Amino acid sequence: LKRPNVNPVQVSEHAPDRRILLISVEYTSLSELLSAMPVESTSIIKDAIDTSEVEVIQPYEVNVPYDALTMQECLRQIIPLAEVKDDDLQGSFELVGRVAHVNLRDALLPYKRA
Repeated sequence: LKRPNVNPVQVSEHAPDRRILLISVEYTSLSELLSAMPVESTSIIKDAIDTSEVEVIQPYEVNVPYDALTMQECLRQIIPLAEVKDDDLQGSFELVGRVAHVNLRDALLPYKRA
């Protein structure tokens, strides 16, 4: 999992001495993930699973903070219209510190105070 401000290694809630490695959501199974990895890494992971050093857990919910989201992802949380394409969500934006000034397109002005 490669996201800014999100650590891909999390502490397990059930066993604080264990760690959870977050993998990208594009892989839905272990076999799919292993087929996309280099052979050297695949053999290391298979050996760890075989010796019970590693267990496979699916799915795992992660709370992603807003500072780890893109502007489109933030706006999509506020404007969940399926018919609005991501390219049409914003006209432009400007960041001043942690404050964003967003210029919405005319069709999205009803969401101005959301």
